[in-house]
Amino acid sequence: MKVRKSVLSVLLVMVLAVALLAAVGGLVRAQESIEIHPDYGFTAMITGYAFGYVDDIVVDWPGVGPIPALFISGYMYELPYDFIAIITVPTQVSPGTYRLTVEPYGDGVSLGSFDMDFTVPNMRGPMGPPGPEGPEGPEGPEGPEGLEGAEGPEGPAGAAGPAGPAGPEG
Repeated sequence: MKVRKSVLSVLLVMVLAVALLAAVGGLVRAQESIEIHPDYGFTAMITGYAFGYVDDIVVDWPGVGPIPALFISGYMYELPYDFIAIITVPTQVSPGTYRLTVEPYGDGVSLGSFDMDFTVPNMRGPMGPPGPEGPEGPEGPEGPEGLEGAEGPEGPAGAAGPAGPAGPEG
């Protein structure tokens, strides 16, 4: 009987220890993180870890506001990330480094706000030389008749005309 009580006691202690570890482990949560790859160029992939369910993301570009992002939920597609978002550079921005703000949402609730730097390179380069002159185009259609102009000023007196024939005698 003593051995049986000892075994039951040890088993009970082990079950309680496992339950306690599981409860504590459930309270410890990995740190949420967001990364951007690459951090330069004209397009990038933003990935998020340790958020749980994410159903939307807002990417705020300074001076432009929220920009569109192709959003893919890790929950829906069994990805190694909680989400992936693909962004492209807004056409109106100049080359330089920008501080983006990324805000993921789960069930309509913000899961935090994260800042990251993204560099837009200068891909324009110097302006090239002008091209050759093109061929003359075809004649265009005749335009509509214009409005009648204003009457001009009175012109100068004309030269005296030749003398006329003599009149009848009287």
